[in-house]
Amino acid sequence: MRVIGQKQYTEQGFFAQDRGVTAWHPFCSKNPLSTTMRHQAKSAKMKKKILIVEDNLDLTYILLRLVENAGYDSILAVNGKEAVEMADSQIPDLILMDIMMPEMNGFEATRLIRENPKTRCIPIIAVTAMSSAKDRDECLKCGCSDYMSKPFTPSQLAATIKKHLMAS
Repeated sequence: MRVIGQKQYTEQGFFAQDRGVTAWHPFCSKNPLSTTMRHQAKSAKMKKKILIVEDNLDLTYILLRLVENAGYDSILAVNGKEAVEMADSQIPDLILMDIMMPEMNGFEATRLIRENPKTRCIPIIAVTAMSSAKDRDECLKCGCSDYMSKPFTPSQLAATIKKHLMAS
C-alpha cells in the first residue's frame, strides 16, 4: 500500500478520508479515473496478491507453490465463507476459486464478492474439477472472470493469471 496525501492506494483501489469518514474507491475499468490512479498505485512496485480458495490441502500446497514461484504474494482460504471475508479485508488482485467446498461453495462466494463494492472488480478464476460445458457456463454466469478445469498445467495457470492481472 502506498500513501499519497490522505489517500492510501492499493492496486485494486484506494481509501480516502473526508470529514472523518474513510471510504473505499475500487478501480474499475468503467471508471475513467481508474487508469491514472492505478498507475500511481503501481509506482509503489507492489507485488500482486492472489487469494487461493481451496479446501483440498494437497492442491492448496501446489497452487501456493505455483503462485509464489511466479512472483506473486498469496493468501489462503479453505472455504467460500473465508474467501468472502478475506477478499473484503485483504483486497487481493486476483482470486483462484474452487467451486465445490464445505460451508459455502464457490458459486455463492463469487456472488457475494461481486455484490461488495470493494471487491466487485477483482478477477475471479474458477479452478474446479467440474469439467462440462454446462459447469463452465454456470461458473461464468455466477460472476467468475474465467474458468480452469482440473487438472491443469503450471503454464496454463500462469498464462491465465497473467492475462487477468494485465487486464485489471
